[in-house]
Amino acid sequence: MDAVEKSIQFMEDSPLFNAGKGAVFTHEGRNEMDASFMYGKDQNAGAVGGVTNIKHPISAARAVLEKSEHVMMAGKGAEQFAEMQGLEIVDPSYFKTERRWNSLQRILKSETDKIELSEDDDKDKKHGTVGPKALNAINAGVMQGLNDWFSSGYKEVSNLKGVIITGSGEKAFVAGADIKGFTTLNVAEAQQMSKFGQDTYFLIENFHVPVLAAVNGYALGGGCELAMACHMRVASENALFGQPEVNLGLIPGYGGTQRLPQLIGKAKAMELTLTGDTIGAVEALQLGLVPHAQQP
Repeated sequence: MDAVEKSIQFMEDSPLFNAGKGAVFTHEGRNEMDASFMYGKDQNAGAVGGVTNIKHPISAARAVLEKSEHVMMAGKGAEQFAEMQGLEIVDPSYFKTERRWNSLQRILKSETDKIELSEDDDKDKKHGTVGPKALNAINAGVMQGLNDWFSSGYKEVSNLKGVIITGSGEKAFVAGADIKGFTTLNVAEAQQMSKFGQDTYFLIENFHVPVLAAVNGYALGGGCELAMACHMRVASENALFGQPEVNLGLIPGYGGTQRLPQLIGKAKAMELTLTGDTIGAVEALQLGLVPHAQQP
């Protein structure tokens, strides 16, 4: 375990990796790190999520495993726990790198957080492309936007024949849920959030015209669940599917535990859900998760 921790610390200290010093920015321009530590022999695990000032999140995850009764801590609580354990605390600016910051600026320039409608003069070819176009994560605003559009917003589109849900750019369809949004929820609020997501995806699954997920890049967690709620999925060759929630001590909360086995079979669905492993476009095609894999 010491060797594993030291290896990850090395990565967290390097700006070349998406961990610690090289972490990508959130949409709001913050570096928020997650880490998990598992010990298979004892079947124990510890994780931290949404931390901003712990120099080595992997050490905090190990401390949760070995020195607490919890499986996961997040946000301020995790940071306070890490400080109590004597772990090194740094100013959040320590994690900023020019390369990651410039990448965020390019994303913000191209990203749109609203519903975009593309209409052709030919009424028979009118269609709606539904946003928000998500590159980073599904948050409450994105979920509300989807719910609003699929419950009533679509009525503003005349002669709607189909809907395409896609991401912005080629790097991600939806890379997962906004972890930092979990840190302030109590039990009742978490249950409400999960149910609202399930209800939203149910609207998509039962929409009156075909809904297609054009999956480009990452479709992880809630993003994979969103794709599965659509009637059909088409993936680019760089697509990556997965339900990695287990790495944070969670389960897929938006219907993934039901739709994934329906699409690819119970055995493989169980494997992906319990391991957090991801699959590429080729394997997704072989399993029947997507019928086509195209060039980006």
